[in-house]
Amino acid sequence: MERLRDRAIVKKPCVIASVLVVLSFYAPGAALARSCLPPTMDEAAVKNAAVIFEGVAGPRRALNRAEAAVLDAAGIVAEGGGSANLKVFEFTVTRGWKGAAAGQKIRIVRNTYWGDGFDIGEAYLVFGDRRIDDLYVAPPCGNTMGLGFAAEAGHFKALERLVGIGVHIKIRPEDRACRSDGDCAFIQTHCGACSCGTPVAGAALAKYQALYEQACTPVKRENCEIHCATPVPRCRQGLCVLE
Repeated sequence: MERLRDRAIVKKPCVIASVLVVLSFYAPGAALARSCLPPTMDEAAVKNAAVIFEGVAGPRRALNRAEAAVLDAAGIVAEGGGSANLKVFEFTVTRGWKGAAAGQKIRIVRNTYWGDGFDIGEAYLVFGDRRIDDLYVAPPCGNTMGLGFAAEAGHFKALERLVGIGVHIKIRPEDRACRSDGDCAFIQTHCGACSCGTPVAGAALAKYQALYEQACTPVKRENCEIHCATPVPRCRQGLCVLE
């Protein structure tokens, strides 16, 4: 028994040492390179995000004094030179997933000490973890990435499952559940009627009509010319779709 207990005691430092090796690998270093754990797209990631959208990056700029003071008070710290490494990027939203709508301008703060900025004119999937005044903070490690990488990683399919589909209102997957074509309908989810409709289960139609009025009544509805074929709701693999 004594020998077994001694072996168990000896193993503990080995485990601790292994953990330290992993942590040191992912911890910030002096070189301008950063190792990040693979991003996780799950309910927690969506719930904890202050804003999620697809958008095009505009020019970057330094923080002004007021912004630097606000971020400092909020405990936002940047490595290697402090707030000088925090840059503001203005994005034009092309598709909102949470807390954003198409056409909106959103300011994203990014720590560029590691070289993790945004290329002007390029499109990204952006997760803003925190909102501080009119700024959103997107950390270097996380779910923010180019659209191509996001598509390859299956993030948009995951967002459809976790958030829903639609424009200004989102239809949850459970509200598209069906057994036959007769279970399905469609609804407008764009406040300016600039879409061809979004599928929804007939049983949930009234709920989303009310949500649409609630979301779009205070919004200035844009004039839109769009030509759509008459949508035909179908039940495919247990979900309502439009064909």
